Amino acid sequence: MDDVRQLTQIINYMDENLALCRLLINNTIDSRFAERLLKLPNIQRLLGEQLVGGYRNDEIDYMYQFIVTGGFAIIKTWINRDERESPGKIAVLLLRSIGKILE
Repeated sequence: MDDVRQLTQIINYMDENLALCRLLINNTIDSRFAERLLKLPNIQRLLGEQLVGGYRNDEIDYMYQFIVTGGFAIIKTWINRDERESPGKIAVLLLRSIGKILE
């Protein structure tokens, strides 16, 4: 399964369970919530492959945190909109944004 399709399925699940996802995302006090939410194996694999090749070991953790918190901010903004883009469009935006950061 390609990355866009898999991420679209995850975001589609969030869209279908909007009330619960809004509650979880908007009311968390856990500072590591975004990191744990985005620690899906395929996301870690994709980021790990890209970060190791393009960044020094002392930079990898900073870049990982930057990407995870930025991705979470995109999801949080999207989930709180009344008129949201499609899950597929947000998946493409997330992956394209991450790809540009990792170029």
